[in-house]
Parts: sequence; C-alpha cells; structure tokens
Amino acid sequence: MEFIHFYVNFLNNISILPATNWNLRSIYIGCEEGCRICAESIGWDSFTKVEAATAMNEMAIGITRVAEAASEVASVAIRASENAVIGNQQLIETVGQMERIKKTQADSAQIVAKLDEHSVRIGQIIKSIMEIAGQTKLLALNAKWLGR
Repeated sequence: MEFIHFYVNFLNNISILPATNWNLRSIYIGCEEGCRICAESIGWDSFTKVEAATAMNEMAIGITRVAEAASEVASVAIRASENAVIGNQQLIETVGQMERIKKTQADSAQIVAKLDEHSVRIGQIIKSIMEIAGQTKLLALNAKWLGR
C-alpha cells in the first residue's frame, strides 16, 4: 500500500511538467522504470509492466477527472465574470438614471420657487387692486353723495 502512495505522489509530481507528445511518452517510460526500481527495492519482484500500466491508467483517469473539474470551474468562473460585467453595466445605468432624476428634481424645485415668487407678486397686485377698488367705491359714493 505504501508503494501505491509513493507511485501516486510520483505521478502527481510528474504531472506538473509541461507535456508535449514527445516528453509525455518519455515521462510514462520514466514512471514505469521508476516504479519497477521501487518495486524491486521494497521486495515486490512480481510488479509487472501490466501492473504499472494499470496504475498509470488509473492515474490518467484521475488526472482526467481533475482536468474536467478544473474545466467546469473555469466555465463557472467565466460565467460569473460575464455576470459581473453585466451587473456593473446595469449599476452604471442606474447611477446615470439617478443623476438624471436628481437634476430633474432640482429643475422642478427651481420652477416651484419661481412660481412661489410669482404667486407672492400676484397676491401683492390683487391687494393693490382691492385697495384701489375700495378707494374707487369711496370716491363713487362720495361723488354720488355730493351730486345729490
């Protein structure tokens, strides 16, 4: 069992090397030779090329599964990145809309302030008209009274 752990660690260390078609074959051959030497050193004389090939195939399956999982993680990360970009664009649009609303509100506040000023002026004009009308009534009454 210790040999299998050694073998797995050995293949893990080798798997980080860049693998072109040429050096991949030499890595497998080196693994097989390393496994044979290790097997002999611990007294496993019956360790054969078939057993080495089987162990290497199992390792290859494990590496393939890890690669598939890494590919899936990469796909999820890409989708998350795309969603983050979309979210950022929507946030920028929202901020722009809020700025337009703020400007519209400020413009509306200025219009209301001007309406208030005009309303005060209209009130003053109406007051003046009322005073003039009151004086006119008095003058008319006075003239009527004098004309009698």
